[in-house]
Amino acid sequence: MRTHFSLLATAGLVLAATPAHANDAKMHPGTACDANNLAIKHALGSVVNESTTAIGVVECPVIKDSSGAPIVSATARVHNGHPTDQLWCGLYTRNVGQVVVGFTDDTTPGGGGFDTLTFAPIAGGAVTDYAYMLCVLPKASNAGLSKVISYRTVEANASE
Repeated sequence: MRTHFSLLATAGLVLAATPAHANDAKMHPGTACDANNLAIKHALGSVVNESTTAIGVVECPVIKDSSGAPIVSATARVHNGHPTDQLWCGLYTRNVGQVVVGFTDDTTPGGGGFDTLTFAPIAGGAVTDYAYMLCVLPKASNAGLSKVISYRTVEANASE
């Protein structure tokens, strides 16, 4: 009996010594994004612009556990299917009045192909603020389809 108590006491000390709040990373498939036109399709976990004549715009939700916590890093894995146009994504934090309180963006170089966009940290704002990613996908070409494959956000020390 004494051995069980000692083991429980040791486990309790180890748990108490562990930091209570760590950064919280979330990975999302491109299919979490919502489209603004009929040429945008969901395929194999990605959101894809199949149009050969128009750009596509998608909004991707960012799930936060603590609304006021900043996003300390974020990336998006994309494919630019156009040989000259750039694929652009912006990461936003907005308040309840929909005013932008944090913003960062990144763009693929022209020339098409796979790329990882990297976003600078942005403020979390107030407890009622929310975040999302907005991407402009170039039209399809012989180089392929433009798509958001996945995106990842890391929220700072959530404490709610």
